[in-house]
Amino acid sequence: HGRKCLLSLVVIAGLKLFIGPLTEFADAHEGAKGVVKQRMDAMSELGKASKTITQMFKGQQKYDAETVARLANNIADHADMLPAMFPKGSDGHPSETLPTAWSDRVGFVKAFDALKVEASKLAKMAPTATQREAMVQFFKMSRTCTACHTNYRKAK
Repeated sequence: HGRKCLLSLVVIAGLKLFIGPLTEFADAHEGAKGVVKQRMDAMSELGKASKTITQMFKGQQKYDAETVARLANNIADHADMLPAMFPKGSDGHPSETLPTAWSDRVGFVKAFDALKVEASKLAKMAPTATQREAMVQFFKMSRTCTACHTNYRKAK
């Protein structure tokens, strides 16, 4: 039992690290236009979905496996479309994207591919998994976001 509690605490702490930066997107939208605004809005949608799932795992909302699956599918869909929303020349203020998103395009696209894979796994397993199993998979998915932000987004 103690090991399960420790794992839950570690996962929840990790989720806080992941969700915190996602809730800051609203401030960055000021002055954004065109594809930059579209991708900021899409990233905000990812953040909202992730925040809702996190609240379920923290007991702030009732856990609903079907909602987790639906939101994870939404995240996977966004991960599939987002790379195209970073065309060359769409950097600079108010974009928070680092130049490495374009200079390391292969790595950048792989980061979204990893998010899509992990979100799809969560969507598929959530309806039949235990809450703990879904939480562990959500944490795996959230690590892909954190890794991408570390490599391709300006630090806050």
